[in-house]
Amino acid sequence: MKSRTRFLGLGLGLVAVFHTIAASTPGNLIPNGDFATSIAGWTCASACSWSGSGATGDGTGSIAFPMASDAHITSSCFRVTSQIKYNIGFQALDAVGPTGDDFEMTCMTYRDTNCMTGDSAAPAVTQVYYVGDGGPPTWQSSYQWSFITAADAQSANCSIGAGYYGGNTAFDEIYLALPDPIFANGFDS
Repeated sequence: MKSRTRFLGLGLGLVAVFHTIAASTPGNLIPNGDFATSIAGWTCASACSWSGSGATGDGTGSIAFPMASDAHITSSCFRVTSQIKYNIGFQALDAVGPTGDDFEMTCMTYRDTNCMTGDSAAPAVTQVYYVGDGGPPTWQSSYQWSFITAADAQSANCSIGAGYYGGNTAFDEIYLALPDPIFANGFDS
């Protein structure tokens, strides 16, 4: 399997990180990022459903879509602290053939506590291009990176979408959390 990752920072200086934070970790600010028993707290752009098959195999589920072109979800609003470094990431399952497909995660921050008053800064955006091997769908390792919130950020929401080439698609272990204390002081570089 080959994969190519493109990181795109729009005014936020995204940095790749190489450690994993589970969505079920107490520090995860995104509500229901592990889809433990439902898709509560998420808005789907089209048909989606809860699946009992998750990325971690720990009995929690995932959010599933019949086609990659339909796979777009947005989290509910949650509080963030201004000028803080957060790690963000997710896992994806996509029936991708050799043509490949794109995944994109965007986190928007807002100047108020309920995600209503304008963006506080350019969004944190990453785009991942994955080339499959034509085999059965498999969970792709966590796509993860970090960003620093703007000086006026008080709340955020995140969305994830997929491209157009894959079949059945699912997302799991979606998180936005403070860095692990072991990595917070530069040990992740």
